[in-house]
Order: sequence, then structure tokens, then C-alpha cells
Amino acid sequence: MDGKCIRIGSVTYANKAKSVLKENGFRVHIRKTSSDIDGCSYLLEVEKTNIEKTVEILRKSEIKFTVTERCDYF
Repeated sequence: MDGKCIRIGSVTYANKAKSVLKENGFRVHIRKTSSDIDGCSYLLEVEKTNIEKTVEILRKSEIKFTVTERCDYF
């Protein structure tokens, strides 16, 4: 998938974010980052055209995240 990534610090919140986004019609892929980056975190890859709406949904769901251009933390 060509897009931007959302970095989330725990598997619980990554799965919650994925569920919330899927409920809103988004295609989402979740991946675990390597532990040497900033400790353990997870990336949700979303379509680039949907990043603004994705951010809005995650903020409303009170999920802490960071948007990143780098999706190659593996």
C-alpha cells in the first residue's frame, strides 16, 4: 500500500486504531517496528489520500499516535 504511516506505542492501541478505522471504511495494515528504533511500537499504514481523515478519527477516539513518512522501520 502506498501511503503514510501512523506510529502507535502499544499493540492494544494499534489494534483499537485499526478497528476504529476499519469501522470507518479504511484499509489498514498493522506492523511491528524493530525494537532498536524508539523501543517497541507499531505502524498502521493507511492510504495517503485519507491521512487527514485518519488523524481526525484517531484524535476523536483518544488514541495517541504520530504520523510519519517513513514506513520502513522493519
